[in-house]
Amino acid sequence: MKTIFSQPICLSTLFAIAITAGVCAASWGASAAKTIDTLWSMDVERQTPYNIEMVSAKTEGDYKTDQFYISSAPVAGRDPDRVLCTYSRVVKPGVKSPGYLSLTGGSSPGEVRWLAEHLQCAVVDLEWRNLSLPVRSKWSNHNKNDINTVTPAVTDSFAYAYAMAARRVIDYLSEQPEIDKSRIGVGGGSMGGWFSLLISGVDNRVNCAFDVYGCGNQGERHGCISAGAAKLPPDQRDLWVSSYDPSTFAQHSKAATVMFMGANDFYFWLGDGIRQYDLLGGDKRIVILPNFNHNLGTIGYKSPDLGAAWVMSANGIDTAFPTMTDPVASGDTYSFKASGPVPISSALLYWSPGPENSPQWPSRYWLQFDAKLDGGVWKAAVPNPYAKLSGLLFATVFDSKGRAVSSHVVGRTGADPASGSAAWKDGALWDIERGAGAWRVPGSGNRSFYSAATAESAGVDGLKITPAADGKFGLVTDSAGLSCPLSSKHKGIRLVVDGNGQTGHLRVSLDRSAGSLDEISFVNQFDYAAGVATIDIPWSQFQTADDKPGPAPFDALRIEGARTGQSPLVLQSIAFYD
Repeated sequence: MKTIFSQPICLSTLFAIAITAGVCAASWGASAAKTIDTLWSMDVERQTPYNIEMVSAKTEGDYKTDQFYISSAPVAGRDPDRVLCTYSRVVKPGVKSPGYLSLTGGSSPGEVRWLAEHLQCAVVDLEWRNLSLPVRSKWSNHNKNDINTVTPAVTDSFAYAYAMAARRVIDYLSEQPEIDKSRIGVGGGSMGGWFSLLISGVDNRVNCAFDVYGCGNQGERHGCISAGAAKLPPDQRDLWVSSYDPSTFAQHSKAATVMFMGANDFYFWLGDGIRQYDLLGGDKRIVILPNFNHNLGTIGYKSPDLGAAWVMSANGIDTAFPTMTDPVASGDTYSFKASGPVPISSALLYWSPGPENSPQWPSRYWLQFDAKLDGGVWKAAVPNPYAKLSGLLFATVFDSKGRAVSSHVVGRTGADPASGSAAWKDGALWDIERGAGAWRVPGSGNRSFYSAATAESAGVDGLKITPAADGKFGLVTDSAGLSCPLSSKHKGIRLVVDGNGQTGHLRVSLDRSAGSLDEISFVNQFDYAAGVATIDIPWSQFQTADDKPGPAPFDALRIEGARTGQSPLVLQSIAFYD
């Protein structure tokens, strides 16, 4: 057994940056510090007046919420950016509140007011992407969707414009009499989380950061941000990484940081997130959501509301989060410890069968096992048939307030499911023991997101699928059962489809490297009747648009379609056939 990405590693290894081979984070840190003093200097910004322009103001009870424009410093040859801010705070004479920048991109005044009360902070939201707002930020010749630009000057990147605008708002907050300037946090989701990590690394006034589905280490071709960076010429790519990647500045961060990562996130891979986490310089926690893609999770999984809890904990308003050790194996049992100022109420172990030395994060499937407290140590056994397989695992503990913390991901050697070992009970096509819990809404890099559908178990190996409000549905299960030669012993896949009184069209896909930028889908599409019919699909009838070779191995099974209204579709069985 070994820990995957459990220790800080050389940034030269991560990014293949043109620096002397073998120079690690300590040396690179000096270069990052120089960049903070030059590229990220605030000298020019602070010579630019705020030029506040009020848009609206409203007082509700103890809270006042204003919308206004504020100027950020111009890049050479351009007018200043005019950033729309929504600012909500408690107005009580003599009372100072922590400040918090919401960086997800453009909430309404009502939402910011709610967030201020929820976080017990004065909250500023910076608009940069909410097309529904009647007023918008005014960016000076910046493409807000392009953060990878470094030509003709490195400051032409929108990453520079937005990060500097946020830091200018920190200047403004620090000058307000109602703000405790020693307690200023940043937080956001997706690219807003990425920006939160970047800003907390280049600005040591940030005391806490809450990151949801965002991370650094984007020098490799994994998610959406890195895909743009990967297209740059090598010298520009190296410049972008050294100037804008959050991992470059992570060790300079003094912020108490929580990273909330989807184990199957195709935008920001879990492995990249763990590397970012290990480099962070301040107090930190990571929370890993199993079977979660970007904002899309396993059917029925409920996550705790960690954002407010972390911000209040970092600001001394609430007690500290728990800490824990990584799982250690003794035979098929894994042990770990956890402690905190409030009791640890429960713990879970998550296990993903498959290669432990080459994790394809978006297409991993995670099984959940309860852990029991035994003599001050939490223990969970990995049962057969999984115990004999190679795999990855991590543990998550919950305290009595519902706050969660996860361990690092660790690996275990064993038989690779692709070598022929059956992964699921009785050699099933998918994890029928978990039923609907084995399926989640897909978020593919090659297809549009689906609105949330719901699924219920139907029979031994079937699903009842209720579409989203738009009538569409898409579900995926990451199945190690498809990756092994066991599948080739069968003729193909059999679906028993009950149209439930309505005809329709179904798309069934077998995916390779599912959810990643390199995803290949082998597809079969067919019409189904209003009644019950058995549909057999031989392996040979799963085809790609350009006839790429197949069929096995695969790592995911995907089912997609649309219905009139939200009438459920019942797949009475999803199984191999002989």
